[in-house]
Amino acid sequence: MKKKLLIILLIILLGATFFYRYYNRQITYQNSAYLSTSIILEVPAKYQNLLDAELWPRILEKLEDWDKTFSLTNSISTLSKFNEMKAGERMVVEGYFLYLYQVANTYYQLSDGYFDITVYPLVAAYGFGASGSEYNSELVKVLKPLVGFENIILSEENGQYYLSKNASISDSDGNRYQMAIDFGALLKGFIAQELKDFLISEGIEDGHLSVGVSSQIVWGSYKADLYLKYEDHYYKGDKVSAVAIGVAGDSERYIEIDNIRYCHIINPKTLLPINVESEGTNASLVTCGNALEADIMATLICINPDIVKSFNFETYSYLIDGEIKGNLNLKED
Repeated sequence: MKKKLLIILLIILLGATFFYRYYNRQITYQNSAYLSTSIILEVPAKYQNLLDAELWPRILEKLEDWDKTFSLTNSISTLSKFNEMKAGERMVVEGYFLYLYQVANTYYQLSDGYFDITVYPLVAAYGFGASGSEYNSELVKVLKPLVGFENIILSEENGQYYLSKNASISDSDGNRYQMAIDFGALLKGFIAQELKDFLISEGIEDGHLSVGVSSQIVWGSYKADLYLKYEDHYYKGDKVSAVAIGVAGDSERYIEIDNIRYCHIINPKTLLPINVESEGTNASLVTCGNALEADIMATLICINPDIVKSFNFETYSYLIDGEIKGNLNLKED
């Protein structure tokens, strides 16, 4: 009799263990079809039916809408149309496009011009554009006058907002260039925060969401590793929960000019890509409660680490000349 009871208890225990592990296993959703970036969502399996039937398709709809708004490679996106627009023309702006433009302009003012989405015309000229683009020093000189928020005018008429440009320039061959913008320094953080808020509102109480390599957000029972990568070096910190993480730097995108390594982030003050020999950092990592803010602050710290003082920002680390500074307790792994 005792033997039968032990067998029954063992079966119950094994069954309970199986169902516990099955119920608490993790599932991953991934998409890289929009905005030239990857979206990775990890959640407990208990949410699979809800995500499969309803939430993941709605997330893909959101990504498609944002692609139509912010994509640099989608020729019919709102951003592409604005960048192609000639000086003196104007276009209606609304919704998320207007919101992110106003956020970018606010941080431009708060950072005394260190955060500036109008540096975009210089990106390809420095060799950070599409595959195959190369550094063109003459084109850099031509395009520099296009940088600056003073070249964009936001106006409002009867509750409708308009953006217009007041700057374009020609090179010696007669080629005409228009001022242009890119939301790349804040878009991934925006997406991470929007999707996290959406998922929580729909009952997903635990999750880990990554947008590209620069923006993460975790909530509920999930934890994420803090780490910075530079060349072959990894710097790791403690696991964190209920937090957004922003990372920026030249670990993935950089160029070398005259044997000096330059990051893809352009300093709006000097109109040069940042490098640690003159200013800026190799890489930065920040944590805070909002992924959009984390994305922006990571970029700002890369350009000018002292900027954190004016923002009273406390949870960050950055790498400069092989030395980790800040207060996130990162150590080389």
